[in-house]
Amino acid sequence: RRLLLEHGQAFFTVAKDAERPFTVEANGKVVTAYGTAFDVRIQSQKLQVALLEGQVSVGPSSTKRQGAVMLQPNDMLIADKNSLEVVRVTNPASLTAWREGVLVFQNDKLGSAVGEINRYNTKRIIIADDDVSELRVSGTFKIGHTSSFVGALNTLFPIKVSERENEIIISKK
Repeated sequence: RRLLLEHGQAFFTVAKDAERPFTVEANGKVVTAYGTAFDVRIQSQKLQVALLEGQVSVGPSSTKRQGAVMLQPNDMLIADKNSLEVVRVTNPASLTAWREGVLVFQNDKLGSAVGEINRYNTKRIIIADDDVSELRVSGTFKIGHTSSFVGALNTLFPIKVSERENEIIISKK
C-alpha cells in the first residue's frame, strides 16, 4: 500500500490496517496514514498535506522515520526543502472543495486565488500590477467558470479587464 505522487493533488480515504500501513511519497517526504482521510498536494516545490480525519505522520523520505510530524484533524503541513510548518485550518471543507467542482477563497490574496483558478483553465488570468495581486478576495467559485470569477472581481474592485486570445489581463484602473 504505497503510492508515489510526483506532481498534482490527490485525496485519500484509507482503511485502518496496522500490519499494512498506507504511504504516499511526495516531494522528498513520506506521508503514513493510520486509517484516515487526507489531501496531498505538490505545487511550486512545496508539499501540502491536509488532514481531515484520523491521523497521519509526515517524515523524511528515508527508511528512518525519525523526525516525523504527527498531524491531527484540521492540521495542514506545508513543507519545502528548507522549511516545515503545521497550521490549523479553520475551514477544512475548503481544502477539498475542488473535489466538488468549486474553489473556496477566504480573504486570500488575489494573486494566490488567480493561481488556483489558472490550475483548471486553458485561458490564463494574468495580473499586470503587484498592487492588484495584493487585493483580498473571498467567495466560492465554480471551477471552469473563469468569466464569473473575473466578473465578480470587476464588480468588487477598481480594476481593468482586457482579453487576448488565451489570456485575461487584470490591471489597475
